[in-house]
Amino acid sequence: TNNSKLIRNIRVTKKEMLSEIIEVNGAIKTSIEATLSSGINESPLLNSYIKISSGNFITARPFGVIDGVDMEFTGQIRKVDTNSILNKLENNEIVIISPLGYSPVGDVFNLSYEQTAAHVAQAIKADKLIYYLNANGILNIRGELIPELTTSKAKQIIDKIEDPGSAPYISYNDFNILKSSLYAIKNKIEKVHLINRNIDGSIIEEIFTDRGSGTVLTEYSLQNIRPANIKDSNQIINILEPLEKQGVLIKRIN
Repeated sequence: TNNSKLIRNIRVTKKEMLSEIIEVNGAIKTSIEATLSSGINESPLLNSYIKISSGNFITARPFGVIDGVDMEFTGQIRKVDTNSILNKLENNEIVIISPLGYSPVGDVFNLSYEQTAAHVAQAIKADKLIYYLNANGILNIRGELIPELTTSKAKQIIDKIEDPGSAPYISYNDFNILKSSLYAIKNKIEKVHLINRNIDGSIIEEIFTDRGSGTVLTEYSLQNIRPANIKDSNQIINILEPLEKQGVLIKRIN
């Protein structure tokens, strides 16, 4: 598929590619299921049983024609079966979703995995979304890691490099992940993490350390901290009062 045509950074999926795409997705899904079904000696998870689910959670439709080019079997998401996914999650199952969508007449469409992840996260109201990259995160024009991006900064980057070839350290996939990350943040996902798939423990380092390991995307800067002033008093009271009522804090008596 790497040799197929790109139209506005969207890959055209020809009919003859579909069988290979379905086969690759099936192989990857099976590999993930096998890994989650295995145990590691001396691990607390050795004798545990992890329940896994997959299915036809995504209804898709053809992307149609872009710039006069028929995108053929490249699809876009029409609907995510949110209730079915949430039911699986509430049953303590790990839900594995391939970037394939199905039409009501039985057609299979190749979807962008970046957009699929963002749409599913939006549908289930996820707290955060994590993407794996081949780099340590989003790199600037000098190849240096950008540890934190706000939506406004991310949009500036996207606007400047709509042609990914003009950004030497941002690949085609990274560019699409950045666009999908921005979509997720705009749709109420509080944080999107972009971390290196090739570093063992990168997800633990990103989530459980202050320094992190990759790029975190948020609507507003995480570092935007300032001393409180008198104008903040009402907001501070609004934060404290519910905690006082719960007994977490003792009510201050003047």
